[in-house]
Amino acid sequence: MTKKLKVVGATALLTTIIGLILAWPSGPSYQGRSISKWLKDTSDWQAWYENAMMVGRFGSRAEAAVPILLDALKHTNNIIQAHALIAVGMIARQPDRCIPAIMPFLSSSNDSDRQKGLGALLAFGTNAVVARNAIQAALTDSDPWVRRLAGRAMKKLDSMERTKVGERHAEPGGQSNDGPATAVGKSDGSGGGRQR
Repeated sequence: MTKKLKVVGATALLTTIIGLILAWPSGPSYQGRSISKWLKDTSDWQAWYENAMMVGRFGSRAEAAVPILLDALKHTNNIIQAHALIAVGMIARQPDRCIPAIMPFLSSSNDSDRQKGLGALLAFGTNAVVARNAIQAALTDSDPWVRRLAGRAMKKLDSMERTKVGERHAEPGGQSNDGPATAVGKSDGSGGGRQR
């Protein structure tokens, strides 16, 4: 059997298994193995990372895989760790468990770990506010990609905070109680209104 056929067969098998997970949340088995055993088997890193990416593609519907992926973050194989980070970000569920597990990767000596850690945190959106200090520290990272991801994360967190402040100060009529509202594009009567 050629390698391509093996990969196609393995992909079809994994797709079937994941379909069973999503259709039967009580924990199906396939070929006598539970889904957790399929994902917990890290003996073949290539097969494992392919499985992790396939699971991640299901997004939040694959939330049941989060505990297994968090365990994989502790693995000694960096490829398994990296793809567990990516899959955790793709699923982006259980922030109270995932974000603390991701944060140590932000201070790794490995650029790729820091990149994937920040990428995963970005997927959690405003839930990543608990990691604000670590994200802020990454703004001065030696790796330009890490700095870029940290900048994106900070923008997301800052916009969330501005939104929350605006919501707290909003009046029922939609105006802020911080002072008079002036609409963009309208003149305030002084002739100096800006058009956008």
